[in-house]
Amino acid sequence: MLVQQVMTRYPVTVNVDTTLGEALKMMHDGQFHHLPVINRDVSLIGVLSERDIRHALNIAVLDQQPAQLTALERTVRSAMTLAPIVVEPNTSVWEAGKLMLHYRIGCLPVIRGETVIGIITRSDILKSLLHDSDSGETRATP
Repeated sequence: MLVQQVMTRYPVTVNVDTTLGEALKMMHDGQFHHLPVINRDVSLIGVLSERDIRHALNIAVLDQQPAQLTALERTVRSAMTLAPIVVEPNTSVWEAGKLMLHYRIGCLPVIRGETVIGIITRSDILKSLLHDSDSGETRATP
């Protein structure tokens, strides 16, 4: 199975000047945990996760306390992961999963050239494996 078959197509993106508060609201409203960060040329330059936000604010739980609300006015630039590991749409789901495990990351932006066309997460991979299991497919260990 290929990444393009299970990825979220055309994910919500942010730019470096988006506030952490705005990014967090997008994540909560959209029920996702990762946002590709793009520049003015719409090229991928980073990824922002809820974990990145918690780490940047040095907090364990995002609970919207007054001190957190002030900190959430900082921009995505201050918390994002630069130059993320990426995959192309024709990458196997198996290879994407190996990359996530090796680098201990929760998502991989899917790019064509420099343009983000999707995102694949651990949840997407797990769903694809469960689907394979339900359809009776078996997979050899690499």
